[in-house]
Amino acid sequence: MSRHAAALLTALLPLAVQAELVPIAWDAQGRWEAGLAIAPKKFAEACTALKQGERIRWRWQATQPLKFNIHYHEGKAVRVPVQTEAPSGEGTLEVTLTQDYCWMWSGATGTDRITVTLERLP
Repeated sequence: MSRHAAALLTALLPLAVQAELVPIAWDAQGRWEAGLAIAPKKFAEACTALKQGERIRWRWQATQPLKFNIHYHEGKAVRVPVQTEAPSGEGTLEVTLTQDYCWMWSGATGTDRITVTLERLP
């Protein structure tokens, strides 16, 4: 293994232990559904590129209250248009800036599995 490959593996290994990072893959109808595992003191995050003017209906359900947010990065700043702590949530994201957006859950006190549905609206 090259020194570069070893360094990359060393850098990425903590991410595999700390979180479930999931790319959002839209189906032909503009929907994405998933079941994500979230371990205590870890997080789950699902991300996708969205364009200004898009509208995304989102819904999720867990068995315990979790910290939840939808965020994007603008340079080094993190912008958070939606944030809550609850066992479930739903709403519509009105995309005002073309950006990569992430749905993120954390704060599980025991291992939890969340179900998530995202839907592109016309």
